[in-house]
Amino acid sequence: MTNSETESYKDEDLVGRILSGASTNEAPFQLLELAEQGKVFEGKLILIIRSFDKQKLLGRVNEIQPYQEFYQKGGIFSAAIRKAQKVPSEIANRYISGKMQLLMELPRNEINFPPQPGDPIYLIDPKKNVKDIFGIDEKEPGIAWFGSLIGYSGLKVPFNVNNLTMHIAILGTTGSGKSFDTGALYESLTKIKVDETRMISVPTMIIDANGDYLEYYEYFCKKKQINSCSWLKRYVFPNIYKYIPNDEKNENLGQIKIDLNILNSRDLAETIILYKLGHLEEADLQISLLTRFFTNLESRSPRPDINQLFTEESIIRELNDFLNEENEKQSWAAATVKAAISALGTFKEVESNYNLLSNKQASDLTSKNMIAEITKNGGTAIIDFSIKGAANVMPKVKQLVVAYLATFLYEIFSRYAVESLGDLRYARRYLFFIIEEAQNFIPDISYPIPNSLAKSKLALIATQGRKFGLCLGLVTQRPSFVDRIVLSMCNSFFIHRLSPEDISYTQKASGGLPPEMVSKLTRLPKGEAFFLGQTNFVNFPLHIKITHEDRKIPHEMGSTNLVKDLKQLRYPGV
Repeated sequence: MTNSETESYKDEDLVGRILSGASTNEAPFQLLELAEQGKVFEGKLILIIRSFDKQKLLGRVNEIQPYQEFYQKGGIFSAAIRKAQKVPSEIANRYISGKMQLLMELPRNEINFPPQPGDPIYLIDPKKNVKDIFGIDEKEPGIAWFGSLIGYSGLKVPFNVNNLTMHIAILGTTGSGKSFDTGALYESLTKIKVDETRMISVPTMIIDANGDYLEYYEYFCKKKQINSCSWLKRYVFPNIYKYIPNDEKNENLGQIKIDLNILNSRDLAETIILYKLGHLEEADLQISLLTRFFTNLESRSPRPDINQLFTEESIIRELNDFLNEENEKQSWAAATVKAAISALGTFKEVESNYNLLSNKQASDLTSKNMIAEITKNGGTAIIDFSIKGAANVMPKVKQLVVAYLATFLYEIFSRYAVESLGDLRYARRYLFFIIEEAQNFIPDISYPIPNSLAKSKLALIATQGRKFGLCLGLVTQRPSFVDRIVLSMCNSFFIHRLSPEDISYTQKASGGLPPEMVSKLTRLPKGEAFFLGQTNFVNFPLHIKITHEDRKIPHEMGSTNLVKDLKQLRYPGV
């Protein structure tokens, strides 16, 4: 070792040497004997000192290949092995070689020249090199620390909160840990340090498809706080709320309501047609008719309550009156009128079956005051679509609610953006909009779902919402069933274990993973994921693990113990 090498690195940290054939992306290496017993393994970060300029290069071990001269296929000792005879292994030529991916020059630069044959390889302690690797240190404010790097249990991984507006996708099969990990990420976003004594929380709205976030509601009801989040409310459908025991109702439990009066005429017309048809194709005339009808209602003084017209079932009478007036100016085709009346009639079931329009006790879920409160104080709204909050609710009604929320959020956040530009006293507003089972709300054309009411509205948020502070978080077990344009708008990914048929699709949407990571996608253990994209502080994917230490509030939903439960049924009390 040179004097320069020994100044920073000890002999016991030296584990190998670079072999010939290195490039700026990859390098072969051979381990020293002292490092051959598991000291270096696949995924391990290592440090190379480039000999001619003493530049530090960070690498990651991708492949380990043990070689033993006497145990080769067709070798001279093949017959001895077959006869179970002793092979003189102690005199054989043996070594361990491998390949590494070259990640960056330290601190944080692209590698512009490869390492040289014979260059030394050292073990590196990332905990002592956080600043060199990530460009930040653990005390820096404004960072969410999430999970840990595989092989380094104490090394938290930084999450770039400022890039949350670029949207993220959390992907993985059932049982891969994606919802647990999303919860852990949510918790980390409720404790972002801004200085030595204060924290902030990212305002969040969650479409909870399976009750994966109800533990947060139950915890909040008891503690009134989740880190720096001091406002949390759960919303259920009105027809479920009335059956909840009174002793379980509290100020943190609200009801979902759709206020049609906050939608503009075009959005309202499209929503009603989408609810009827599931699409807008070849419905231009119906949309045009209903848009003019609702515009006419808005122009009246006093303006009628659209919700009330549906509740009192007078909406069709109002349309007929409008058509009688219109006939003096324009005659609508009978087929168009019939289709529009049919759509209004179908939409009335939103009220008759679910009380989504008339319930005076329903929550302020989509009032500007509520959004102002949640964004100012870093609050959380959980929209409970699980069996506990939406039993017997049809999928298209859930889609309607998501479409309605997306429309409302886009409109109000675009207004906030204009206010913040026009008056610097108004800080820009943000909301992290997490959608579990995203394939049910933003389906690809290959997904066999009859309706996609929310798709166009969520696509608008995906393409334009980041300008206004709306951040999408798409969580799905089947990424290939999510609309490819919307998924491609996500610039950060947590990729858990995937089904084989989803790998190619995910590769294209995410921008790709190294081959050695792709080969592991179908067998990643629960709780492990590859983290890449704009919220990752480095420009290469990280293999991370999320454990119960990363999540303060346990995740019990979906956990099962089949044998224990069957035993309890068969032998109660034993």
